[in-house]
Amino acid sequence: MVARSHIAHESDDRLVIGTTFTFGLLYSLVSLPPWIPAFLTSDEFRDPSWRYMLHQSFVDRLRFGTEVIFTYGPFGFVTTRMYHPQTFPLMLAIWAILAAVYSCLVWRLARRFTTSPWLALLISLVAVRVVSMESMIFLFSFLILLVTERQAWSWSKTNNTLQRSRLDIFLSASLALIVGLLPLTKYSFVPATYFVVVVVAGIDVLNRRLPLQSIAIVGATLLFWGLSGQQFSDISHYFTAGFEVASRYVDAMTNWETEPFDIAAVQVGALLIPLLPLCLWRRIPGGGFIRSGIIPGTFCVLLFLVFKFTFVGFNGHKLPVYFGSAFLIALFSMLATRGRNEILRKRSVMGLALSGALLTVVTVSTFTRFFNVPHSAVALTLLANPDHPAAMKAVFSGTSVMQKQHEANLDDVRRKHPLPKLNGRIDVVPDKLAIAIANETCEFCPRPVMHTYATHAPWLAEQNAAFYRSPAGPQFVLFRINPILERFPTLNDGRLWIELMRSYQVQEDLKTDLLLCRSGNRRRVDLNRIVDVTTTWNQRVQLPPVTRGPIWCRVRMRQTTAGKLATFAYKLPPLWLEVTHVNESKSYRLTASSAESGFLISPVLSDRQQFADLLANPESAANIRDFRNAVVESIRFRTSDVSQRYFYEKDIEISLEEVVVSTAGPVISLQTRSVQH
Repeated sequence: MVARSHIAHESDDRLVIGTTFTFGLLYSLVSLPPWIPAFLTSDEFRDPSWRYMLHQSFVDRLRFGTEVIFTYGPFGFVTTRMYHPQTFPLMLAIWAILAAVYSCLVWRLARRFTTSPWLALLISLVAVRVVSMESMIFLFSFLILLVTERQAWSWSKTNNTLQRSRLDIFLSASLALIVGLLPLTKYSFVPATYFVVVVVAGIDVLNRRLPLQSIAIVGATLLFWGLSGQQFSDISHYFTAGFEVASRYVDAMTNWETEPFDIAAVQVGALLIPLLPLCLWRRIPGGGFIRSGIIPGTFCVLLFLVFKFTFVGFNGHKLPVYFGSAFLIALFSMLATRGRNEILRKRSVMGLALSGALLTVVTVSTFTRFFNVPHSAVALTLLANPDHPAAMKAVFSGTSVMQKQHEANLDDVRRKHPLPKLNGRIDVVPDKLAIAIANETCEFCPRPVMHTYATHAPWLAEQNAAFYRSPAGPQFVLFRINPILERFPTLNDGRLWIELMRSYQVQEDLKTDLLLCRSGNRRRVDLNRIVDVTTTWNQRVQLPPVTRGPIWCRVRMRQTTAGKLATFAYKLPPLWLEVTHVNESKSYRLTASSAESGFLISPVLSDRQQFADLLANPESAANIRDFRNAVVESIRFRTSDVSQRYFYEKDIEISLEEVVVSTAGPVISLQTRSVQH
């Protein structure tokens, strides 16, 4: 009887464990994948068309690093949660695999912590709910899991409880494959991933083990690079181009408004970087002080990298990425270690679980406020989205509901932004790529850096200009002047404006955009040097009058050592360009890297009609009536007193050149030659 009772008890335990594990797995599969994707549209304030182009770039096997230069890689479409008819099944499959592996890894950590399957289920549900708030925190959680796996292994080894089943080996291999995929989704994961890889390899070497998992991660990156149709010779270009874009992103996306809530969030976030790893530090038995500090130190660096990602281009809906990552680090680290006071540890995890639920409520409230979703959604999103099961059924039944929605959206774009029938390649400047994507009569041919705001370095601007000069450049350009973040109108992608003046002419005015077509006879463009000036902050510089053509300006501002350190740690206060014309002054946001590349500064081209007049009369720009009130008389540069004193050198170098356009003579590249005025 006792034996039968024992067997029945074990059977009940297995049933409970199996039921709770299955429920957690299904919850993850329902909650995490994008069963209800976003669709392409041209009406959103934040243009989403670049996300669709990540899908299209994967389909067309475009070469990342040369043909596509962005902060995303060949698998960047996975992070977009957007519908594309050719990649949606693959995106869903990848998300389902990620969700299943994540659920299993969290369950394994939770079961090491507690023998109660119900407590393990609660931990799993909270962990899934936290990462469901944002794609980036979900992907970043795999790096945290990779570190905590080594943390758990270290404690198991020292306590002589090291047992690795076939399931453990399979999950470790799956984790290596997923981490190897991360650098090919978004460049932000490149430094974080390979820093963790080096740390994991170092821990293995210290423990006299071969770093097989680190080798597997590097191999997985190469494997997925090849599977995406990329050439292995381009992988170095992808990493260098991604670094160029990401390193200048700090300057390009500096905030121009700072509210008390923003300041408080940044301060709390910065405080967590040293405090959280310090609280998590616990000496591994027999491991020594240094070995015990490797994992907390790794968490410190990871938190710093997420801090940079979150707060460099700060807006409220990115807060969950940082604080959710900090929460997961605390939760997983606590699950991976064993303490003397088990009751206190379990209470701590229960507190973390409640904190995770609170974090979910706060995040959902943020999202509902940011996206104007009814506040009744707060209660619903504490559980899996109620619409997800119906969407799953539609996906697996093979219905074409999503395809019909996609086609309806394309029709809506074509209706709101009609284009004449065209035969050839077309590009869109500066954004709103959806207009060209939806067009059925021409081939969309985007430049390498597809959005002008991302060309915040001379090298990037030159890539776009070289593309327009090449035979593969677009035959048509849909053009508008649409600066973001109060920037100077012609600042972004400044060299592209020269190529438009050289090779394109106005074909039609479409009310909101100009349709430009490539001219059969390219114009000659010379940049004739006027003067080089060295000025300083808040000092006015008089500009020469516009005579034969617009004035081209290059500005070089050098950061001090303190400025470079401040940029590395966080970011610098914004720069402002103040222009004066017709006794009026106006200030514009300025990014130092774009200003160094060069831009048209006088006259100020603030609408498409002015640019159309310039293209129609490039040789007599000074005589155009609309330009007389737009000619800049003087400029000055300013920033905060702290930046002027500590972060930037005193001298600012300005080079002024005259853009002279003529229809005669051969086409030449941008060059300068001195002239007397």
